[in-house]
This record gives sequence, C-alpha cells and structure tokens, in this order.
Amino acid sequence: MNMKFKTNTKSKGFSLIEVMIALVVLAIGILGISKLQGTLIRNSSDAHQRTVAVSIAQQKIDDLRSYSKLNSDLSWAAALAEVSPETEMAYEHITGNTNLETYTETGGLILPTSSRIVGTTSYSLNWTVENYWYEDADGNDATLLTHTSTIPTPAPARSDFKLLTVVVAWDDVEGTSQSISLDTVIDAYSLINTAFSASVHNGGDSPIIPYTPLQAPDVVPVTLDSDGLKKETSKPIPDVSKKGYSTVVTFETVTYNTNLDTVKREEFRTVACRCGSGSTISSHLYGQTEWDEQNVKLTDNTYDDFTSVSNTSVNNGGGETQAAECTTCCADGPDVAGTVFKACRLKRIDGILRYFPPWKMVAFSIIPASFFDANGIPTMTAVVAGANISTYSDHVEALVRAGAALSEAGFNASSAIDTSFAPAGFTSLDHLIFTAGNGNDRPIQLRVVYMDYPPSGIYDDCSPCTAATVPLDRIPFYEVNLTQLVGWTPDRNNTTLFTSDFAHYDYVSQHDNVGNSPGCNPATAPNTRTYITNDTLENGCELSHSRGEFFPRVADVDATSPTTVQTIIYTSNDGIVDQIINIEPTITSTIDITTQ
Repeated sequence: MNMKFKTNTKSKGFSLIEVMIALVVLAIGILGISKLQGTLIRNSSDAHQRTVAVSIAQQKIDDLRSYSKLNSDLSWAAALAEVSPETEMAYEHITGNTNLETYTETGGLILPTSSRIVGTTSYSLNWTVENYWYEDADGNDATLLTHTSTIPTPAPARSDFKLLTVVVAWDDVEGTSQSISLDTVIDAYSLINTAFSASVHNGGDSPIIPYTPLQAPDVVPVTLDSDGLKKETSKPIPDVSKKGYSTVVTFETVTYNTNLDTVKREEFRTVACRCGSGSTISSHLYGQTEWDEQNVKLTDNTYDDFTSVSNTSVNNGGGETQAAECTTCCADGPDVAGTVFKACRLKRIDGILRYFPPWKMVAFSIIPASFFDANGIPTMTAVVAGANISTYSDHVEALVRAGAALSEAGFNASSAIDTSFAPAGFTSLDHLIFTAGNGNDRPIQLRVVYMDYPPSGIYDDCSPCTAATVPLDRIPFYEVNLTQLVGWTPDRNNTTLFTSDFAHYDYVSQHDNVGNSPGCNPATAPNTRTYITNDTLENGCELSHSRGEFFPRVADVDATSPTTVQTIIYTSNDGIVDQIINIEPTITSTIDITTQ
C-alpha cells in the first residue's frame, strides 16, 4: 500500500538573519536621528548665542548714538562719574582703535569688556572707530560727494562722521571662538536728532517771521555784528499789571537781521508776589542759557535741581487772587521762610514760563529822549539821531564785553552798575535845555541793561576769539526802557539834598502819584494808589518821588542854573530788579537839566 504525505511549503515568521538585518537598519536610523538631534541642539544654541551677541552690539550702537553733547570739558571717565552721566556724554568721547584685545575704547554708558555673562555664556564687547571728513572737491559746498579718513588741513574742530564697528565675541558649546560685528555711521549732526530729541528739557526755535523795527526814542536798537544783526525790545515800554499783592512786568526782546526777519524772540516776566510757608519738595525745574555748538547759537534749556528745600506757596491774604505767575515764583527760586514778598525772573521756554536766574543789572542811564529822536528838538536831524543811537549801542556793547571778560565768580560777585553814559552830543544839540511850560513834551528816559554771564563754549569755534571780539549775539544781554518803573527826585538848583524818603518808596502796592497842579502830595502824606502813572514835576514837589515819564517843565528862578534830576530804582521794587523783597537799597543816577 502506497502512502503519500502532503508537505507545507509556506514559511511562517522571520528568520534570524532577517531579524539581525532589521536591527542593523533600525540602529543605523536611530544613530542618524541622534546625531541630527545633537546638530539641531548645537545649531539652536549657536543661534541663541548669535542673537544675544547681536543684541549686545545693537545696545552699544544705540548707546553711542545717544551722546548729549558734541564736545565736553570732561573726559569720558569723568563724565561717567557724574550724577547724571547721560547728560555729559559727547561725540568726541567716541574713540576706538583696531586692537580688540585692549578694551580701552571709550564713549557712551556701556563699557568695553572681556567678559559679559549672559546665561552661561561669556561675551566680550569692543569696537573700532574711524573718523571721516567730507571733501568739497568741486568747490561747491552744496555738493559734498566725497569723504576721506585723512584729517584735512587746517584741521576742523571735529570729524563729520565716525565709522563704527562693534565686535562681540564668545566661545560656542564646542569651545570654538565665534564673533559677530555690526557696522554703522554716527554723524556729528544736531543733537535734536539724537535720542534726546524727545526730552522736554530742550528749548526749540521760534518761527522766522517778518519783524517791523520800532521807532526811537522809546526803542533803541543795539547792533550785534557787522552783518547788521540788531536786538531791541518789541514794544516801547514793558507791560505792567497788578493783581492783589502781585505785580507782573512783561517785555520781549527781538533779534532781527537786515532782511527784517525775526532771528530770535525772548519773553521775560519779572513778578513780585506775596508768598507764605509751604511744604518741602525735592525737585525743581529751572531754566538756563546754554551754548548750542552745532547750530552756533545760544539756546534756552531747562534742568532738574533735586535739592530738597522748604518752598513757599502763594499767600493771597484774604484779598484778590494774585497773578498766576506767582505759583512758579513762590514755589521755586530762593528758599525763604514765613510770609514774605518774593521777586522772580521768569522766561518762556517752549511755551512754558520757567524760573530763571535773577536779573543782573550792569547799566542804569538817564538819557533825554530827544537824544534819539529826529523830531525831538529843532536842530535835530535823522542823521544825527542815527549817530547818537550808534553811540549808545557802542556804549552798551562795551559794558557787555567788559562783563563777559570777568570770571564767572567775579561777574556774579560784582555789584558795580554803570551810570556813566553822557556823550558830548547831549550838550552840542541842547538836549539838556528844556523850554518851560506845558508845551515842552520832551521826557527824560531811564534805560537799563541786564546781562547774564555767557555760557561756556561761545569761544570754541571762534578762534582767535575773546570777550572783546566774540560776536555779541553770543552774550545774553537785554536793553530795556524802564522809564515808567522808576522814581524821580529833582534837586532844583542844588538847594535840596536827596533824601531817603521812605514815605514814598515804591513798595508793592505803593506807587506815588504826583499831581498835575500846584500843591502836590507832600512827603508826609504818601499816596497809595495801586497803578503806574505819567507824572510832571511842579514847584513844591521836589521831595516827592514821582513814577513814570519825567517831563521837566519847571522854569528855574535863575535860568542859567541847572536842575539836577535823580532817578531812583529800589532793588525791592515791583519787577525791576529780581531780589528778595525785605530790604530797601537803591540804585541811583543823576543828570543836570536847564529849563528856560
């Protein structure tokens, strides 16, 4: 019997060889993925380190771009040591050589360093600086198309721009040295375009608008330079207003060119206020004049004073509310205690009245108005009036330059006030001879010159330049007609001595008014009218202090004898001299007139 068996030829499962091959393939795949993951981690770490490095470099670029001055009296190290170093950093502080291992580069608030730790990575920070100057190859200043790294001859005060390369280096996770560098250009341009442009502390420019010069004798222009730049007040006399205990005197000065365009307009207010005890505050915002070296001009800025003082507040004393300016005057300025009268000088900076340093009077002159007036007396002409104005302008210039020649300490300590203006022209055209009677309408003026000590830097780009030769528009001074704010005392024929007539002193609400008829207010009966008035001098009023314009209409018994007229300013007066009102010293000047 034959028996047949069926055989199953299909295999089931994997052979050992197949399993081994699969394991090898899987191992190779896992190894590849593992290696890729390590590469991804290293690349991610490198990208992070490069991002941090770029951020460090960009911070340094921004730091150098935010310089606050073009040059400085301080070194970079000294500027860093200042209380507010960001206000002392200068364009000239930005330096750096090609040796990136010395870490001696300067500029900005962020120092060069060999080790700046961010996370677990140590970065070095350094930079190189190369100065460049524009070349005017074609002789046309409007087309500066080329530049050079070679210092021109003669050497300018500074370069036109700096090529900056900031380099940041580090070691990666494998210990390999890495670095990045960023290049940029830093221009020596106007600081208003720097990071400080958003600061409310910097003054701006007023619009350039046409200006119509006012007429002499009320307004007398002072010539500033050979190009015809002139400066004068924008109205014949200051505005004077009273409100409650306060008195506000306002005037503007305008600087204008030969095209009669306004170059600069400045508004001042001198305010006298009654102030009372207040709370202690730790900061003030004051105004000051500085030199804008880039734009070559004086500019008004404000600065923070963090001195803690006990300030005063407005004290209306139950009466009429004082002027709004008293808020600033009482809160800022000299620290006083109790209820006192304070006088403050305010100046408008970018639309806001700021407390300014006290007035410094340098000249106090009595001048017959006819000296500047082509129509003042019959023998006067426009040519002579122009020459007289020029003579007075030269006198003012000489006084201002003399003040600028002093040291700042000497200027501030000086109490000298010039009263010497008496040119020969006074007598040659009979300016001092007045016709008696009401038909004579030639008043005597009182003109004052105030001055601030010029800020540092006005001589830097004016070489060789001194106080005697520097352009006059770089020295802050102000010539003002204060005729209606002074007291007049005549001494007829030198028979009456000048007295300290305190019954009629000009004190806050007391403004003596001499009547226009015989029998004026005697010295023993002070008039307390609270306004300014134009007054005439009449027989019997010699001991009174009149306020306002002075018209010498009195005929002397002996027409050949002069009448000496004295004008008086009390340094505690309402808005004339910026002093604390608590004592009563005077400034006086005299002139001899003859009536016939």
